[in-house]
Amino acid sequence: MNDAQTNAVFAPQRWGLLPEAVHDLAHRLRRFWERFRWRFKTKTRDASLYAYHYLSGQLRMEIQRNFANIERQTGVPEQNVQRFMSNTSA
Repeated sequence: MNDAQTNAVFAPQRWGLLPEAVHDLAHRLRRFWERFRWRFKTKTRDASLYAYHYLSGQLRMEIQRNFANIERQTGVPEQNVQRFMSNTSA
């Protein structure tokens, strides 16, 4: 691996991690979300899936972490993510 690859934003070595440590990150993120998804449910609404997409989008982006880019990254419409953040942050 050359220096550019080692210093890339998503290179595990840049963050002091072994490549094997990141192998299961998608499943670990899913398990983390499953632990807390109940926090985003009310009697009439379940916004937990938006929480997952928001978190996933934030973790996958290098720069410009905003609603429009989360939409591009996850495929969830921007207004849905924006509404989720407006209505769940208290």
